[in-house]
Amino acid sequence: LLDRLGRAQLANGDAQQAVASFTKLAAAAPRSALPQLRLADAQLAARNPGAAAAAVRRAGEIAPDQLPVQQAQVAMAVQENRLDQALVIARQVQAKRPDEAVGYRMEGDIEMRRKNWDAAATVLRKAAARPQPGDAGQRLHAALSAGKKTAEATAFAQDWRKKHPEDGAFVLYLGDQAMAVGQLDEAEAFYRQVLDKQPRQVLALNNLAFVLATQKKPGAVAMAEQALQLAPRSAAVMDTLAMALAGEQKLPRALEMQKKAVAAAPEVYNFRLQLAKLLIQAGDKANARSELSTLAALGNKFPRQAEVAALIKTADQ
Repeated sequence: LLDRLGRAQLANGDAQQAVASFTKLAAAAPRSALPQLRLADAQLAARNPGAAAAAVRRAGEIAPDQLPVQQAQVAMAVQENRLDQALVIARQVQAKRPDEAVGYRMEGDIEMRRKNWDAAATVLRKAAARPQPGDAGQRLHAALSAGKKTAEATAFAQDWRKKHPEDGAFVLYLGDQAMAVGQLDEAEAFYRQVLDKQPRQVLALNNLAFVLATQKKPGAVAMAEQALQLAPRSAAVMDTLAMALAGEQKLPRALEMQKKAVAAAPEVYNFRLQLAKLLIQAGDKANARSELSTLAALGNKFPRQAEVAALIKTADQ
């Protein structure tokens, strides 16, 4: 019950309450590593990385050979830039589980963090060749692309899709990659392919809505509305819907939705910047200045300060 309560609190955004629940769970089950891993997740959500690292260390003392513990150890080591230590653990996992993809995926992540793209691709090929490769295909494609091996990445993507026709996550990934580099027509096609097989895939619905709105094509609002019905608490979906509504000049509802996005994720400062833009568009310069002042006070914590300064000048006119 404590475990379920903590997970529910964490899913609800109540990180500190989740920390309290998992702390009680760890006290009730001191010989189990799982409460420590749960506690680490909650501490990270509560922005206490030191406490999260301590919980991972305790999990390692309790059950050093458990795969979830080793995965947490590698993730923490990578986050703290202790890459040599992370690599040692990844190699231990490979030695113990040579027929599984997990250890090779770990090493691939480490080499990608080091920007050793060729080394990452080599080990990720091993992961992709294992049964149940998970997202190894996505990671390998990313390593090839980052290493400027565009033709090889394209050939791999085509081959992977032939051999794994049900891997919708890979097609979604391709859509995201295309969107990131501004290939919006290609991204749209990938997202529609995902939705043909998974019509309730929230990320595909949301991202397709974004692509349509960016291109000023019809259907963006309807797509975003579908995504919001499936994920009513998602700030990212609210932000996309606000953008789509604004594109159709439905500013009152766009503002309402953007305010909800900011309230749901106040730490995502891009949402607040978008709210300021919508307020200026609606002629509410006073409230726009208020939002922009909040962003300006962040300084280097928000890298889009030049845009903030330009918008402040617009709001002051």
